[in-house]
Amino acid sequence: MQVSEKNRKRSDVSGVNGDKGMPEAEILSRRVASVMQRFGLAVFAVAVALGLALLAQAYSFNNLEFPLFLMAIAATVWYAGAGPGVVAVVLACVSID
Repeated sequence: MQVSEKNRKRSDVSGVNGDKGMPEAEILSRRVASVMQRFGLAVFAVAVALGLALLAQAYSFNNLEFPLFLMAIAATVWYAGAGPGVVAVVLACVSID
C-alpha cells in the first residue's frame, strides 16, 4: 500500500542525503549563528554610521549624525528584527555626543 503525498507526515520525508532530519546540535548551532548575525548587523550598522558621522564632522558637515544613525537603525530593524533594532537604538544613543 502506498502512502499518498497528502497523508505523508513531515517527519517521513527524507532529507537531501536520505537522512530523516537534521541533528538537534546542528539546528542549535544554526540558530545561534543566526542570532549572532542579526545582532552583529546591529553593531556593524551603528559602527559604520558612527564612522561616517565622524568623517563628515571632520570635513565640516554638521548635523549629519542623526540621519546616519536613523538609517542604521532602520536597516537593522528591516533586516534583523525588533530585538537587534533595540540594540541599534541603544548603541546609537550612546554614540551621540
